[in-house]
Amino acid sequence: MGQLKAKIIKFVNSQIIILAVIAGTIPALIFPETSETWRQAGLTPWLIAGVFLCQGLGLNPKDKIDLSHNLKIIFFSMVASFIIFPLIAYATLHFAQLSTDNYFGLMLICCMPCTLVSGIVISDLAGGDRASALFITIALNCSAVIISPLLISFYLSSTAEVDTLSLIQKLTLTVFIPALCGWGIRKKIKLSRNGFNLSIKYLPVLFLGTVIFVNTGGQKDQILKSSLNDVVYIALLSAIIHLIALYLFKSFGKQTSMSDPQNRSFSICCSQKTLPLAIAIWSAHFAQSFPTALIATMIYHLVQIYLDSFIAQKWAKKKKLS
Repeated sequence: MGQLKAKIIKFVNSQIIILAVIAGTIPALIFPETSETWRQAGLTPWLIAGVFLCQGLGLNPKDKIDLSHNLKIIFFSMVASFIIFPLIAYATLHFAQLSTDNYFGLMLICCMPCTLVSGIVISDLAGGDRASALFITIALNCSAVIISPLLISFYLSSTAEVDTLSLIQKLTLTVFIPALCGWGIRKKIKLSRNGFNLSIKYLPVLFLGTVIFVNTGGQKDQILKSSLNDVVYIALLSAIIHLIALYLFKSFGKQTSMSDPQNRSFSICCSQKTLPLAIAIWSAHFAQSFPTALIATMIYHLVQIYLDSFIAQKWAKKKKLS
């Protein structure tokens, strides 16, 4: 019984963001009127701010982040994540037969920075350099407040009306400032370990699930029309985009002065894309115009986690043998 409980907890923790999306979507489809009422009450920006306040609290001030230590890796990461990756996605999706919502959802998440947690965890699993993974993650997510809206405007302006300045302002207020405040609070105040760790792990997931609930109930009919064939096709495209980026970045890293562990962290972190920020942007600006776009972003996130977890184990075994 104890082993079964441990396995269940491990599974829940590994799939926690996906479970949050599901836990937000199903109640929204059952109680769409409540969902729409909450949306009209203007809860979304407050919930998003709560997510990123907790993300900031989760940054351990004991982890030394010396961004000036290796500016070259940060520069390569910016180019890889914000220039090369969206180009790969655009070139792949340009020839794909996708609905407008699915195209928008995939292209949206491809304009995001790297994940805040899983990239670091998986690069550790692959034998990567934790310090490099950490400052790549911090640098990309801080700069994404300005860069991601510009990318969305560039790649999706023909699909949707994008007010870039308004998007930057809202991301600053709901993402960057709350995350910065959370990090400042964590740095200044001593907090009890057990209760605090549980809070920063599960509270943002609760906020995220509620964001999904608030913004999907009004789109019940469109969401229920999605087919299994669409899901499989989106997963295939997600795998193609992600694997091209992952191995291209790994090959590129070998040609630079990066060490092998740094290269592993670089290629994994830069080929992963964060779901919470994509949800924040979708819910604040595009949920009404592209109600089922969230499905594509969720599928991409799920595909990248499973692929990278498998690949990281392979890389770790090769490192032990060499």
